[in-house]
Amino acid sequence: MKIGIFTHYYLSNNYGGNLQAYALCKVLNNLGHNAEQVCYLPWAASNESLLREIYHKFKYRVKRIIIESKNRTVYRSLKARKKAILGFNINVIPHSDKVYDDQSLSKINDCYDCFITGSDQVWHPDIQCSGYLLEFCNDPSKKIAYAASIASDRIKPEAAERLKNAVATFSHISVREIDSVEVIKNMGYENCEWVLDPTLLLSADEWRSISKPLKIERDYVLAYFLGENEVSRQGAIEYAKKNKLLLVSIPFLLGEYRQCDDNYGDVQLYSVSPEQFLFLVEHSDTVFTDSFHAVVFSLIFSKNFFVFNRDHTDNMTNRIHSLLNLFDLSDRFITNEKIQDVNSKDNVNYKYSEKFEEIKKRSFDFLSDALN
Repeated sequence: MKIGIFTHYYLSNNYGGNLQAYALCKVLNNLGHNAEQVCYLPWAASNESLLREIYHKFKYRVKRIIIESKNRTVYRSLKARKKAILGFNINVIPHSDKVYDDQSLSKINDCYDCFITGSDQVWHPDIQCSGYLLEFCNDPSKKIAYAASIASDRIKPEAAERLKNAVATFSHISVREIDSVEVIKNMGYENCEWVLDPTLLLSADEWRSISKPLKIERDYVLAYFLGENEVSRQGAIEYAKKNKLLLVSIPFLLGEYRQCDDNYGDVQLYSVSPEQFLFLVEHSDTVFTDSFHAVVFSLIFSKNFFVFNRDHTDNMTNRIHSLLNLFDLSDRFITNEKIQDVNSKDNVNYKYSEKFEEIKKRSFDFLSDALN
C-alpha cells in the first residue's frame, strides 16, 4: 500500500520532528508498505501566508543582524547546523518528489492508497492546516491519524469546531497524549486511541543503525534545552562539576541568538546532524533536558536523565508526564524547587515495563487495523 504522511516534515530544522518523521516511514515500510512524507507547505496559497512569510523573513533578518553583531561565528555555525539537519531531511527520510500547498493538495488523492496525519503537533489549535486535517481527501476510508498531537488544553471555539468537523471524517484516529483521547471523544469520535510516538516503535539497534559518531574527549553530561529555564541550566553545571564530567551543550536550538546559550557548557556543538544527536544521547553519562524527544531517546538507550519545565509558563509537559508514567519514572521530572535532588538521586534503574510493552503492542495493532 502506498501511504502519504502529513507531519511537520518539509525543510524542518527540528531534531525531534525529523526523527519522528523518519520513524513512522520506517515502521510502515517494515510492515511491508511504501510510505513517504508528503512535502507540504501550509499557508502557501493564501494572503495570510504572504503576510506570515513577510513577517518571518523580517524577523529572521533582525535576528541575523543581532547574531552577526554579537558573534559572526554563531551565525556561520547555525548555517552549518541547518545544512547538517537538512541533509538528513532530504537524503534519509523518504518523501514525495513534488511540493504541495493547500491549492494543489486535491491533486494527490489518486497518488496514494491512504493518508496518515501525525505524529507531532499536527492538530495544534493555533496552526490548523488543511493538509494536517486531511480536509482535501473526501474518502474517509483513506484517512488515518497516528499519534496526532493537539498539544494544548485551550482551544478557541472556531478551532474546536474545525477540528470536530475534520475528525468526523476519519476512519481511524489515535493521539499521542493520553489527555487528548477525551478531547477527541468529546467531539463525537468514540474510538480514539492513545498510542506511542513513532520514535518509540523502533528498537535501540534500529536507531543505532543510522547513528553517526562525534568525538568527545571524556565522559560528559549532555545539556539539550529548548527553553530558557536558568535553574535547570545551572543544575546541569553543578551536576557536571560534582561528578567531574564535561558539560556538552547544543546551543541556539531555536535557530536564534539567546543570551542563556552564550558560552553555556564546556563544549558547544553547532553542526550536529540528527544521526549525531542520537550518538550524543547514547554515549552521554547523563542527559539534562526539557525536550520530549530527548527524553524518548534517553529511554530508548537506557540513559540516566533529568527533565525540566522549559519555563514557568510551560504547558507542554503533559506528554512528558504521560511518557514517564509508562516507565514508572515520574521522579526524573525535576521542578525548580527540587533542583538539588539531581545531586542525590541514583541513576535510573531500567527494568521491564509491562505498561510500555502493552501500549507498544496497541500502537502496532492500531496501525495494522487501520491499514487493513
